[in-house]
Amino acid sequence: MIEQEWVVIVALGDSLTVGFQSPFGYGIVQDHPYTMRLESLIRNHIEKTGINKHGVTIVNRGINGDSTDGMIARFPWSVKAEKPTHVIIWGGINDMSSGRPLEKIMENLSRLYEFTIDLGALPIACTLTGISGPSQANDAIRTLNQLIIQHCQENNILFADLYTATIDSEGALDQKYSNDGVHLSNLGYDVIADALFTEVFEKNL
Repeated sequence: MIEQEWVVIVALGDSLTVGFQSPFGYGIVQDHPYTMRLESLIRNHIEKTGINKHGVTIVNRGINGDSTDGMIARFPWSVKAEKPTHVIIWGGINDMSSGRPLEKIMENLSRLYEFTIDLGALPIACTLTGISGPSQANDAIRTLNQLIIQHCQENNILFADLYTATIDSEGALDQKYSNDGVHLSNLGYDVIADALFTEVFEKNL
């Protein structure tokens, strides 16, 4: 009998991986991590297709406000310790807000992809989602996303284009997917899960 493998996914990132939502007024808003829906989608896929996988576990390793430097520093205990088969790497927006050059952000993301490959796991790169409304930040986000996609295509790394999945007709973050113009709504985080599933995991398990 062939032993079935568990799919162990680590989601590495910042507040968007946490599923953070900004509270308004006196209401209490709970986090809505995309990883919960993604785990359910993958589990249903495994059961439906009968592929040789025992099951799936997704470990959420998002930290509010984290940068790519922070992700690099905590990689040994946040990621390596989990012995993952896949690592979703979604970060860079906090680096951009602090004025870090795009080339340096891409360098850090590349290091995270390499760390993952060195573990014998598959890195899953993610493009950054945009910001609502007219903003010069979206120009920088698009430029970084182009660097991410180019790097992935040149190095045969799987990626999900989360930017394209969440923009409006003007190329900004669609307001229906956001609760504060940067972080996502419940619907927005669900769209992230759907994009990762259809663009990556449905085709590569």
